[in-house]
This record gives sequence, C-alpha cells and structure tokens, in this order.
Amino acid sequence: RTHMRGRTHATIGAAVGLGTDMVHPLVPLAVRALPIGHLVAVGVGGAGLALAGALFARLPDIDLSIGLPHRGPTHSLVALVALSLGVFVAMAAWLPGDAIEVTVVAALALLSHVVADLVNPTPMALFWPLPGRYRPIWLPSVSQDSLLGQAVEVLVTLAAVGLVAWRLAIIAHQF
Repeated sequence: RTHMRGRTHATIGAAVGLGTDMVHPLVPLAVRALPIGHLVAVGVGGAGLALAGALFARLPDIDLSIGLPHRGPTHSLVALVALSLGVFVAMAAWLPGDAIEVTVVAALALLSHVVADLVNPTPMALFWPLPGRYRPIWLPSVSQDSLLGQAVEVLVTLAAVGLVAWRLAIIAHQF
C-alpha cells in the first residue's frame, strides 16, 4: 500500500481548521481587519473549522471514487485554486462573514493533502494539466505502512489531539 490513509489527511485537515481558528488574534493587523465571521464569533468556529478542514483535506482523494487516476488532476495546484475559489464564492453567497476564514481553511487543508502526499513514493500530477507526474527527489520517501510512516501518523494524531485539548481548555476557561 503506497498511499496515506484518509484518516491521516482528515486529522491534518482538522488540525489546520483548529489552528486557523486559534491564531486569528495573533495574525498581522492587516489580516485582523478582515471580518472574522459569525461561526467564530459565537464560539463554535473551532469545531466547524476543524470539520471543514477534515473534509477538505480528504477531498483530493475523491479521484479514487470517481474513476480518475489517483494523484491526478484532483491533486494538482489547479484543483487547489479552483476549489478554493469555489468555496469562497459559495461562502460569500451563503455566509459572507465567514467566507474568508472558511476559504483559508479549505485552501490550507487541500494544500496539506498535497504536501503530505509529496513524501509518498508515488508521484502526482501536481502541475496538471501539464503532462507528467512530480515527486521532489529531495524529500524523503515514506510508505504509509512502513514503521516511519506509522510513526508519522501517530505523531500527527497526537499533535491534533493535543491541539483539540488545548482549544477545549481555552474555551472552558472563557466561560
């Protein structure tokens, strides 16, 4: 087996969502001037953004279900930009106050999937629609079922659980 497990992508995506929710008081002033949105303002942003991150981080592997070659167009930078723009347009129409933050989570979660797959031994169509597949030779090649691959998965999961615990402690302290 040469592909990362879906739960690992989802865990990384959830951590991206939580991390995005947690850092907005720390981001530069120019970014803080942007509207934060309803979801974050009412205190449910962390859970919602974690769920969004988990779902968007899994999305590139939809190719396994719809008959496209694995690590083909859905793993490309074009797909990342197109999906992120689609999220922004949809959120701007549905919940305008949350459009920027949810789009950032979607883009980072999609990017996390692509970056995580770059250490996989199988190359991907990162620059689709240009021909060929790409895998940087300077990155280590880590098979998911190897001892190192399993250790990375455990460390990512522990980091995400720690982030959730920290987030819950912050929320509990606020009330």
